[in-house]
Amino acid sequence: MKHINGLYTQYFNRKYNTDGALFRGRYTAVLVDAENYLLHVSRYIHRNPIETNTPLACDLAEYEWSSYHSFIKKAEMP
Repeated sequence: MKHINGLYTQYFNRKYNTDGALFRGRYTAVLVDAENYLLHVSRYIHRNPIETNTPLACDLAEYEWSSYHSFIKKAEMP
């Protein structure tokens, strides 16, 4: 992840003529070992597009880049 972040930062800075880091802190991985924590993490990931300062969609069903449709059985699992 560190390598990917570094490459993307270089690409972004060249493309938009900027300088500096895009991401703060180091990449960390968190082990999801409890079922209730998995539910919390899944909910956070799926609701993120509609709960940001500038939402990407008004409703989760409208957001095409989510696996939400598969989770509610309205589409096949990818």
